Amino acid sequence: MVWLLMIPCFPLVWNFFVFQRIPESFASYFASVGRTDVGDCGKQMGLWYAICTAASAVPLVNYIAGPASLVLLVISLVKFNELKGKIAAA
Repeated sequence: MVWLLMIPCFPLVWNFFVFQRIPESFASYFASVGRTDVGDCGKQMGLWYAICTAASAVPLVNYIAGPASLVLLVISLVKFNELKGKIAAA
């Protein structure tokens, strides 16, 4: 369902679902193997990314929310890659 982010204007809403469910998926995996050292797996960061992306559609707010959403996207993707590496190492 991540590919639905490719539809124009649809990610304004769909980001709230995707960037909340990916960390939940990581968290459920780590909980199933008994690891509790991963925290919230980037769920809060994903929420802030979705909020900044939605706010970037508002005129004048987009000057702050646009770059913030880009930074949060990069940080979220790095976090997801780090979690994927922890899975592969196990």
